[in-house]
Amino acid sequence: MASNETKFLKLWPTIMAQRQLENFFEPNQALLKLSREMEKKNRNLTTEYTENNPLNIDHCGTNWLRQHVNDLVIAYLKSMGIDYSVEWQIHSWININRCGDYHDMHN
Repeated sequence: MASNETKFLKLWPTIMAQRQLENFFEPNQALLKLSREMEKKNRNLTTEYTENNPLNIDHCGTNWLRQHVNDLVIAYLKSMGIDYSVEWQIHSWININRCGDYHDMHN
């Protein structure tokens, strides 16, 4: 699959999107550093997910990720035949799991 080419997989009623991003190493390293800095200030980042949205932060890693998510959402909407303006939001959170940590099943 070519860079930034999106492949839509119709596996279930929910269509999954797959996209390989180029030049991800530096942004991922920046996101890792940001995650560690945020965790130093709040050890409960994983469980306090409503208070923890790194995509609201003006940061090189989050700006890079936010742009790619926006591009993918637009491609997804177009693939569904939606050709009108749509208002949407994105929420993410930092999830750090160490040895022995777990999440209950949820959706």
